[in-house]
Amino acid sequence: MNRLGNAMIQKILFRLIRIGDKRLLSLIQYAKNLTSLRSIQLLANIFLSDKSHPFFKVIERFVTEVNPTCREKILKNLFLKLRGGSKNITPPTIFISLTSRCNLRCTGCSAHKEEPYDMEIPLIDWIISDSKNKGTKLFVLAGGEPFLRRDVLPLLEKHDDAYFQIFTNGTLIDETIAQFLSKIGNALILFSLEGLSEDTDLRRGENVFQRITHAMDLLKEKGVLFGISVLVTPRNFEMVTSEDFANEMTRRGALFAWYLTYKPVGDKPDMSMLLPPDQRYQLSQKVVEIRNALPIIAIDHENDVSPIGGCLATSGIGIHINAKGGIEPCGILHYSDTAVKKGETIEVSMSKSKILQEIRSLYTSSTSCPLIDRPNELLQLIKKVFPETYDTFTDFKNLEEYTKLFKSRQNDFPTVKKDLYTHLSEYIFRTTCSMN
Repeated sequence: MNRLGNAMIQKILFRLIRIGDKRLLSLIQYAKNLTSLRSIQLLANIFLSDKSHPFFKVIERFVTEVNPTCREKILKNLFLKLRGGSKNITPPTIFISLTSRCNLRCTGCSAHKEEPYDMEIPLIDWIISDSKNKGTKLFVLAGGEPFLRRDVLPLLEKHDDAYFQIFTNGTLIDETIAQFLSKIGNALILFSLEGLSEDTDLRRGENVFQRITHAMDLLKEKGVLFGISVLVTPRNFEMVTSEDFANEMTRRGALFAWYLTYKPVGDKPDMSMLLPPDQRYQLSQKVVEIRNALPIIAIDHENDVSPIGGCLATSGIGIHINAKGGIEPCGILHYSDTAVKKGETIEVSMSKSKILQEIRSLYTSSTSCPLIDRPNELLQLIKKVFPETYDTFTDFKNLEEYTKLFKSRQNDFPTVKKDLYTHLSEYIFRTTCSMN
């Protein structure tokens, strides 16, 4: 189907989201039959699969709880935005650390020990401008704490045709920021937490959970799209994968729940926070149970990336740009041998990075994170790129036994069956992160 035809389908979907009436299913079937655009066909199949599934409650929540501007922007700027046809395109997803500063001192995070540094506004503006015109669909803003950079907020409004996902500790979101996010509509907020008050405050500080939930209340009142980013460890595993926790987050207005497993990096990495093999497999099953029982989009980041080929860094689907402009494979592996420069295209800057080129050699569709799945190979790769400091790279050696144990247990657990939400996560990842 030509661009005009797909534009017509997009208008139909925008209308569906606005009306939310009994014509929904028949109009979706009509849209599916008209288009050849795979992303729309897949989404239509999800809508038409099982009308009793909790996902239809998610649709209802999306229509009733999220304001029209936010609804339209995520569809128009992210899910239905076509990629450019240029051969030399930027990654579909770019992570940008706006600052190395943070107002909290969370256990296991070294942000407060790094040299305070803020990325300059002109460079941020250049990264967004150049990348979105070359095919980048999603800009993930992080830190430190990104809302320490209120001076960046006008850029979100300036780049009205881009979509942003912001990881935040939530403690700096006030009425003014909530109103601004409601107005611009092109940002999804993800609150980082470890569970309810006990676990979150244990790692992040006294009363942090209360401040997070206050920010949630502000965004919910304004109809801003938001979710949670849950760091899963053996300590909080049972609680954060329970229906009670998911119900509480749903009640507070979260539409998304991203489950991330702890990675042993940063300030004095704690191996006891790594999920043992049985819990890594159980997490997949638990997330499936949550998303088949409750109206919240729960995604297991480690296992649900498989439809697009595993690790974003090794597949070339994403890069991380640190606060100094250095290009890194991801936000966990802080190794950079080149930097973005204002006026130089992102793909030219990336082409100068040996670490980006070398890490592609670790690509397999089954490797979710080479740090915990292939630490020896990753360590040798980093030594190869940074030979002058090879003797200081010892932080991966303690992962050898863990990796062996995990691999030895792989056949002990049944494969988690695909479900409606597995296909939904496939749609989300393929649409926002696909290189095609």
